[in-house]
Amino acid sequence: MENQKIIQHEDFEKIKNTLSLTEVESGLYIKAVFSEDDKHAVSDYNSQSWFESLMEKAQDQKAFNIEDIFVTHIATEHMIHYLRYGVKKGLIKKAYIEYKGNVYDFILPNGKMCGALPDGIYSENEKLLFGLL
Repeated sequence: MENQKIIQHEDFEKIKNTLSLTEVESGLYIKAVFSEDDKHAVSDYNSQSWFESLMEKAQDQKAFNIEDIFVTHIATEHMIHYLRYGVKKGLIKKAYIEYKGNVYDFILPNGKMCGALPDGIYSENEKLLFGLL
């Protein structure tokens, strides 16, 4: 990740600094590479076990700093939501999403997203929902 620019919403730091949360002293650093390949997708039902396995593997790798960041793949919304959950609960100090070569930092310490997901992530879901309206 050292050569990759991290993209944040312009108000990310300002919003983050207004939150009355205690900064997580120790937590895991995760980079989740977005994949369009079904082999990286897990069902909604299996998302929790995927997350628990992810935490275990990242701890085994000792991914407690940016230099030792644990890299995984994600392909579903539930997987992103579990990363957000991990950040909120303090299990994950930083979770980055890589999409088409760009690295995004948009998960606030309270688990909420600052800014929108990059164009193209889950756009098929949006199209389907608009089709149902």
